[in-house]
Amino acid sequence: MLIGLLAVATVALRLLATGKAPILLARAGPDHRLALYGQFASSAVALLAAALTALTVMIAVPDRPRAQALRQTTGWRLVQRTLLTTAFLCTVTLIVAHVGAGTDYSARPHKWVEAIMVAGAATTGIAVLVAGLGLALALAALDRQEDAADPISEGRGAEAV
Repeated sequence: MLIGLLAVATVALRLLATGKAPILLARAGPDHRLALYGQFASSAVALLAAALTALTVMIAVPDRPRAQALRQTTGWRLVQRTLLTTAFLCTVTLIVAHVGAGTDYSARPHKWVEAIMVAGAATTGIAVLVAGLGLALALAALDRQEDAADPISEGRGAEAV
């Protein structure tokens, strides 16, 4: 999944590059680039905190029978892996933003920092959307009413005679 997200970001970055003109951050002056790197870092920290909080919520779900059954599914583990991938991408974006702020202050921008920054931010944005949707579906599955045809809720809801 990580490789797929990076491939999408690379293609998007390549589509944004038009001719020989600099793309995105390289168009800005040194002071503006520094401010943009700061904004990228702030956003990455907030998204990192959200991803880790969501992962903590998934781990801390009470041990009800439905939650135990959902924890055994592939989808539950996939959402957890997606949240971990999102946290990793947020960390990469944060590190690159700090490296960019520390090295990309001259009048002539470093294109490699910009390319990694934009690709990391775009990939992180896509990962946040996917992870948020997965978390919403997982929490909705926890709250869903019992259904006799649902194998996860099989045996629940039967009244003792």
